[in-house]
Amino acid sequence: PLYAMSVLPLLGFGVLYARLQRQEHHLQRVAQSIRLGDARLRRPMLVAFVAMFCVAVAQITVGFFALDRLGLAPGEAAQAAGVALTTVGVALILAQLLVRRLDWAPQRLIRVGALVAGIGFAGTCLALQAWQLWLAFFVAAAGMGWVFPAFSALAANAVNADEQGSTAGSMGAAQGLGVVLGPLAGSLLYGLEPRLPYLLVGALLVLVAAWPEGARAPAAAA
Repeated sequence: PLYAMSVLPLLGFGVLYARLQRQEHHLQRVAQSIRLGDARLRRPMLVAFVAMFCVAVAQITVGFFALDRLGLAPGEAAQAAGVALTTVGVALILAQLLVRRLDWAPQRLIRVGALVAGIGFAGTCLALQAWQLWLAFFVAAAGMGWVFPAFSALAANAVNADEQGSTAGSMGAAQGLGVVLGPLAGSLLYGLEPRLPYLLVGALLVLVAAWPEGARAPAAAA
């Protein structure tokens, strides 16, 4: 698996380099920097942080959950965790295909996706067999497949054209923070009770889904 993880990004780069056509962009305005705490990005940055935090928590604990909660042998637990993560990939692909057919605003995608993902992660707590774990992860990933493109679109729509680069950096920082803190929080909570990490991420996603929309962000400049 580690060798495959090293080779796949190189293969992806090769495919993109060969397939993508060269495009030249002529900027009419100098790119503007944007503050990390800009009010326009608070919602998309927080959603991005929560999304990556939840994914990191689930990834770091699923193997131990299969071992301790499901009572599987080490080899079977590793296999169950691998299948669970495979179902995540399948669900993400299907969710992305469905998003292309839906004419929903980013905020609606976040609400519905976060609610579905929250139900899926919380349902992991009820899993007593491997197939139940796989089903819960599939549902959770299907919801996250709507959340990820939605918060990116929400951020892009909230700022002007000359602020897009700085906005992308801010969103990347929020996601990176989630990846850093997620495994730490997940392992600490798992040490207390194996179901606690999934209850936490489920609750966080439900809160994201219930977050009032409030004032609309200003429209991006043409």
